[in-house]
Amino acid sequence: MAKNLVDCFCGLKTIHFIDDNAGNPTKESYKMESQDGETVGFEKVKNYMCVGEVEDWLRNLEGHMQAVLKAEVNVYLDEMGKDQDFHFEKWIDEKTSQLAIVMDQVNWTTDVGKSFDELEEGNEDSMRICLRLQKQKLDNMIMKVVDGPMGISDKEWKALKTKTIAIITIQVHCRDVLETLVKNNIKEVSSFTWQSQLRFSVSEEEETEGRRTVNALVADWLQEYKYE
Repeated sequence: MAKNLVDCFCGLKTIHFIDDNAGNPTKESYKMESQDGETVGFEKVKNYMCVGEVEDWLRNLEGHMQAVLKAEVNVYLDEMGKDQDFHFEKWIDEKTSQLAIVMDQVNWTTDVGKSFDELEEGNEDSMRICLRLQKQKLDNMIMKVVDGPMGISDKEWKALKTKTIAIITIQVHCRDVLETLVKNNIKEVSSFTWQSQLRFSVSEEEETEGRRTVNALVADWLQEYKYE
């Protein structure tokens, strides 16, 4: 069944199983592999047992994959919060495309939000500084592609290059948004130019201490259920 997972999940190629003493695969899976060759281990949650009816463990596998990626996000947030010398450009080499893109957007939203706060406090150059740092970050990502593989296999380089180009594409948009904010002298976080962007934020989970959820917002607005 594992070889047919590619037909069930868009980005998943297969899952890998632990072998028994005789070298035969068991029903205990310890990592998943994407179609780009990226792998994510299940160790931060637990290994997944593919037992019972196929439709049942396939359905539960989807939830397990989500839990594993969510755990990876929390590890990133912990590392970023503890390490003052944390460098995103180095971190993405070890992480999958999905996690790298999500956390890059969390960083960008956070940086722009801080710039708006500093503008309110009277720092007129805060958004220009944010733009300069964004351009520097974009240049660093471009150089990763220009420099080519550095001591890794062709397969690993292909996956890293695809991931890096995807992030560059999004970062170009982020740069363009910042240029618009600077050019139009936007100083209020409530401005439509900023509120119309897809913004990623992190919130604490009330039911689970120490766990966070990443939210994607296009508006800061709560709507109760009612007829219009």
